Amino acid sequence: MSKKFIALFLAVSAMMAFTAIPAFADDDDKTDTSELYSLSEGWFLGGGLGFNVAADGFLSGKPVLFPGIPTLELQVGKWFVPEIGARVSLQGIWGAPMPGTTRYNAWAVPFDIMINAGRLLLNTRKDAFYTMAPYFSFAEYFGSGAKSPAFGFGLMNSFRLNGGWAAFVDLRAMVTGQKITGVNAGMYGMGTATAGAHYNFG
Repeated sequence: MSKKFIALFLAVSAMMAFTAIPAFADDDDKTDTSELYSLSEGWFLGGGLGFNVAADGFLSGKPVLFPGIPTLELQVGKWFVPEIGARVSLQGIWGAPMPGTTRYNAWAVPFDIMINAGRLLLNTRKDAFYTMAPYFSFAEYFGSGAKSPAFGFGLMNSFRLNGGWAAFVDLRAMVTGQKITGVNAGMYGMGTATAGAHYNFG
C-alpha cells in the first residue's frame, strides 16, 4: 500500500478518534447540526453486489469500453455528525477484461468522505426513509501483481427499512493507473453500481 494512502488512513483514524467526544443531547432528538456523535454512535456495516464498467484509454480521446464486470463489496462506516461521515470498503472485481484477450482480477480498498445532503440542506430527521449521500473517494487498487492509487466520487442512496436495516444503491466513478491491468502507462476509468444492505448500530 502506498505511503500516501497510509498517511490518509492514519489521518482519518485520528479524526474518528476525535469524535469520541460524548453527545450530550437526547438520543431521540438529533436535530442539532453541530452535535458530535459519541464513539459508539453512527456506525454501519454492510455489503452488496454490483457491476463495474471500465474504460481504457479514455484520456487519449479513443476510449475502449468493457461492459458488465461483477463486483462484491463489503463496507464499514461511521457518521461523525449527522451531516458528515466516512466509510472504508473492500471491493472485489472478478474476471475484468483487459486490453487484448486475457482477463484479470483486481481488489480495491476505497475510502469515502460522505455528506448527508438531505440532513445538511433540509435538516431531515435522523430516521428519514431516504438518505442521499454524495461522497469523495480515495482508494488503492491491486491487480496484475501491481498496485495503484485512485480517486473519484460517488452517490450513496439509502432507504431505511426499519430501526436498524437499510437498503442502498451506490454509484461510484473512479480513475486509477492502467498498470493494474498489466499495462504500465496511462489511466483506467471505472464506474460501479452496487446494490445491497447495511445495518446501523446506534
